[in-house]
Amino acid sequence: MSCKTIQHHPEIGVRYSMRNPVLRGLRSWPVTGFYNLRIYYVVQGSQIQIVRILHGKRSVRRLLEQQQPLP
Repeated sequence: MSCKTIQHHPEIGVRYSMRNPVLRGLRSWPVTGFYNLRIYYVVQGSQIQIVRILHGKRSVRRLLEQQQPLP
């Protein structure tokens, strides 16, 4: 359900400002039915790339700042 929502409305997610240039335009959206899980994704033209799905209790910012370039 959450991925379908992102697919139909890619700009819906909350924007994150990151120092990591790989994640410019990063957004997040909750996973339906899982209170602490969020999908972190980047919209690139007509494509949506899911970067990570992370639990909110993790060190989200630290993990994302270490993100390597997307394939």
